[in-house]
Amino acid sequence: MYQRDFFDHVNPDGNGPDDRAVAAGFCRMRMIGENIAWNYPDVAAVQDGWEDSPGHRANMVNDGFRYYVGMGYYDSPNGPYYVQLFGDVFPEN
Repeated sequence: MYQRDFFDHVNPDGNGPDDRAVAAGFCRMRMIGENIAWNYPDVAAVQDGWEDSPGHRANMVNDGFRYYVGMGYYDSPNGPYYVQLFGDVFPEN
């Protein structure tokens, strides 16, 4: 996000979390969720913010996300970026 100067679930090419997961070598997901945050002072503040947001909290407690959880952090000159990615595969995968 920092390198491409955007802050969104969909990048400037129109690719969302599911497209980026496939590009990284994962199979196409049955369902996928993503939480993003920027410029929080620390991980505890990010976690508190996500827990206080109904949509972000729903991703974190959704028992449908059983197979994949990924987390990312990048300390940019403009402030830190945080990402959580949740996924579940199709039964045949």
